[in-house]
Amino acid sequence: PSSNESDIPSAQSPNEEALITSDDIINVVRNMWQGDAQWGSEPLGNSTNTISRGGCLLTDLTIATNSLNKTSYTPKQINIFLRNANAFDGDLLKTPQAATAINLRTEAVVRGSLSSMKDAVNIALQNGGMAILHVDFKGDAKGDHFILIHSRKNGIYEASDPSYGISVGIMANLNGDTSSAKANVKLYKPSSVTPIYKA
Repeated sequence: PSSNESDIPSAQSPNEEALITSDDIINVVRNMWQGDAQWGSEPLGNSTNTISRGGCLLTDLTIATNSLNKTSYTPKQINIFLRNANAFDGDLLKTPQAATAINLRTEAVVRGSLSSMKDAVNIALQNGGMAILHVDFKGDAKGDHFILIHSRKNGIYEASDPSYGISVGIMANLNGDTSSAKANVKLYKPSSVTPIYKA
């Protein structure tokens, strides 16, 4: 498919079973690519920007609601729904309002030390949620991209990255390093974490 979709398996083969530890938390997600031809050229929110250029957070919210609420929306559908719910300011999403409109809830944004952000990610996963990371994607020490951490396995966080449409492995220390060769030219050091749950 053009969206480069991939899934994390919900069941492990007998050989993999030994690799799962009690600290592992696996959520099945359908990754989505914000540039998919089905929605990439759509105007983002109330702007002339497009989902392809600026829809990473929108795509993360779509992935989260699909996984946590067992739905099958596309970013195009969620974009229209959130526009009608007045959850956009131009092309910027009002994250708590947007989450509420699609049967999700967010907790307070966590900034500061990597340790406090890691704690927020772990608490979200342990309590059945996920975590939106605002990350430094361009290497300029600014938050400029959003990814969605949905699972943890063998000490590595699995995150949906809508700029690729795949899951990438993020080292659990959250220092920005990845375990994914496809993503090794990008940085994922977080500037903030937003825990997100089913409402």
